[in-house]
Order: sequence, then structure tokens, then C-alpha cells
Amino acid sequence: MKEIDEKDIPVEALAFYGIDATKLKQNQKIWNKFIHGEQTPLLGIHFKDLNGEEHWDSGKLRLYQKEDNTYGIKVAHVQSRLDLTKPFWGYSFSEKEQNKLSGDGELGYPIILNVAGKEIEALVGVDRQLNTPAFRPVNTIFIADKIKNAKMLPVEKKIIREGGFVYKENVQLDKDKPELSNVIMSFSVGDDCIKFRTPTPELMLTASKQLEEQLSKEIPEHVQKNIQERIKDSLEKMPTNQNEKKMRKRKNRGI
Repeated sequence: MKEIDEKDIPVEALAFYGIDATKLKQNQKIWNKFIHGEQTPLLGIHFKDLNGEEHWDSGKLRLYQKEDNTYGIKVAHVQSRLDLTKPFWGYSFSEKEQNKLSGDGELGYPIILNVAGKEIEALVGVDRQLNTPAFRPVNTIFIADKIKNAKMLPVEKKIIREGGFVYKENVQLDKDKPELSNVIMSFSVGDDCIKFRTPTPELMLTASKQLEEQLSKEIPEHVQKNIQERIKDSLEKMPTNQNEKKMRKRKNRGI
């Protein structure tokens, strides 16, 4: 969604939930998400029901455009359990997709959702704070040219935006510590950020296949070969179990 003009912000609707628009604007990060139609972080809200009784709750707010082109507010409340059986913005999850979301917390590929009468391509994950599914339009996922100290290739950015995994070597995860790590990067919809995982043989193979698919579409063959050889070499050096790790440590010590 494009940036919403400040005069069109439904201030009264915010006030209904006990949110002061002026105070909300003071947090530029939250405000910027809000005026672009993205979901806010978890906020404390309170409101009166039809009987005049006050309720205190927590929820995440999102602006949406009504049929008359004015804007309203949708509040996502914390749920007692995750329910993936109901249609989500016009999309019904298969049993396999429900199991993947319940386990991994991320669907791992874009799907088409119907949001405010428009079809959008989006990644879907689980918001663990709300215990609900969440989505992020693919065209709003920004991947920087450099993540930590790792330079990101255009093909790697594309893979991440499409819910895939990218393997990177010698990444300094903590700027205050010199240690370098090999990591698997991916975008988490639920946490709305890049996540770093410890490489496993399974994740490495998945990242390798996804990279190979993208490379075959847009990168010269000699560059493909160079990148694939690096991944293969790292995969072959990776210990497959704890005993092998111990053996390698002994070998490195000359035992």
C-alpha cells in the first residue's frame, strides 16, 4: 500500500482503541509501518463494548481502505490457539501447508491473497505473538545490499523475497565480537526480519537447489559453477553427526 496522507488517518478509530495518534507518530518506525498499511508491533489497547464495559487487551493494528475510499482500522487480537483451517484472505491452506506452518512457522513460498479486493503475491508465516497466520507482500520486502558484513547478490535477494534460503560464509553476527559464522539466511514473516540459522545438511541442500534454480534463469554458466562448487565444498566438510565432530577436533589437535 502507498503511503497514506496524514489527513486521511482515522484518528477517531485509533482513539476508540485507546491509541493517541500524536503519541503513535512519535515512534517513527511504528508510524512508518502504520501509514504504509503494514501491521504494527503488539500494542496495548483498551475499548468499551456496546454495554459500556471497558476491556484491556493487546493487538496489532493495520489500516485498510474501505469501499468509499476512506480508511478504517483492523485489529488482530491474541488468540488462544493457532487455527489454520479457516480461509486466510481468500486462501485455504492444504493439510500439508497447515502442518508446515504449524511446525516451521513459515510457508516458504509466495501465494496469492485477496486483500481489499486486490490480488497480491505474499509470503505467509505464523505470528507467534498473536498465534495467527500473517502475511507480507513480496514487493514490500526490502533486502539490503549488505546484511551484517555479507554482500548480497541480486539473485540471493530474490531467493529471500520468495521465501527461500541463502547460504553465506564468514558472517559477523555480532559487530562487537570478531567471531565469523556460516549461516542460512531467510525472511521471517512472523518476526518481520531476516533470520539466521545454523546450517544443516538438509538446509544446505535446499539452499543449493534454490540457488541453482535461480542461477539457471539469470546468471552465466561459469559464475553458476563457481558458486555451486563453493557450496558443495562447504557441504562436504560439514560433520554429519556428533561423533564425526569429535573425530575432527581430535584430528585437528593431532590426537
